[in-house]
Amino acid sequence: MSQFAGDNTEDDDMKIAPESMSEALASEDSGESVRQELAEQQEKGNVDLAKELGEKYALTLMSLVDTSGEMSSLLREQVVLFSFAVNKVIEELAINSIVAQTALSCFYQQLESKGGSLYDTISDSIAFSLYISATKGLRAGGTIGGVFAKLLQKGNDPQTVSLGNALFADYYARCSKLLQDIPFRL
Repeated sequence: MSQFAGDNTEDDDMKIAPESMSEALASEDSGESVRQELAEQQEKGNVDLAKELGEKYALTLMSLVDTSGEMSSLLREQVVLFSFAVNKVIEELAINSIVAQTALSCFYQQLESKGGSLYDTISDSIAFSLYISATKGLRAGGTIGGVFAKLLQKGNDPQTVSLGNALFADYYARCSKLLQDIPFRL
């Protein structure tokens, strides 16, 4: 019991500090290194370039999709597949985590503010998780078409699988080119 009158809390329930001071210091060091990396990337202009990249991804997706009416299931899956390609390219090709996080954040912010139902489509979709699961430990794009076909309730229809693989390859190439055309400074 606590020594304070009227306080019925057990002393064992109270945590004042981390189990070890090294945990606290490591956390501070990590936070400081992130702040330093962010400042360095801002100074090089890479944060602004990453925002530009995120905007380009959002504009590219918006140019591919007509959101004025109700989206068909095919169009919805294409939107999710494009978003997955954006994430995959950034994960694999971004020069560092600050650039990656900034570009993705800007991509999603642009879709949320200007993309109509696109943001809702990609943020509420379990399909994104299925694409991630499909590529764990496999070559990029190896089973993307299969997931695409299943999401469209086409089973393993060869034409739909082929379409999914072709769309992903196209989206991945477009997104890679957009990233590679940005003059990030190392």
